[in-house]
Amino acid sequence: MRKQKKNRTGIIVSVFIVFIMVTSVIGFIFGGNQTPPVHYKGYKFTQTSRGWRTTINNQNFYLSYTPNDVELLELPDFPKSLEIDVTYDPNSTYKESIAQAIFELSTILSANGVFIRQGFTTNNTYGIPIITCADATPYIPVVLFLNSNKSEAIKEENCFIIHSFDENSFLPYADRIIYETLEIME
Repeated sequence: MRKQKKNRTGIIVSVFIVFIMVTSVIGFIFGGNQTPPVHYKGYKFTQTSRGWRTTINNQNFYLSYTPNDVELLELPDFPKSLEIDVTYDPNSTYKESIAQAIFELSTILSANGVFIRQGFTTNNTYGIPIITCADATPYIPVVLFLNSNKSEAIKEENCFIIHSFDENSFLPYADRIIYETLEIME
């Protein structure tokens, strides 16, 4: 009789511990330490594990930065265009970070009617076209990503040169281009 009572108490304690663990995991996943949503000119940005989610033209997109995060970045007179050519040196020290910025730019803008043509600044073995600032026109701007000793965006004719002294400065400029092209920011 005493053994049955002891087993039943052990089972109750075990079930209670499992209940606490399961509800803790559920609480962490669905409620945990969530960052409150950010609102910007009628757009709602919610932080997720994939980035800041927002809805543009009835589609969900994930960006690395909110408009508030990139508001202070200078991007001189970026035009609204149906095509944007993007390019960089395939031997760049930051080629992975640049490729990530171009991927985000291409994914979101392509889904919103802007054609993104990618190129490299030099001959390459990948069959990717050579695109330089000399190819920029008023209708098809070129965005050139460059390693530099400072982070800034400058405009030369119809070419926008994104300089960065580290690998972390390319994505904010890519998001700024997205926001300006889709007229979320001015």
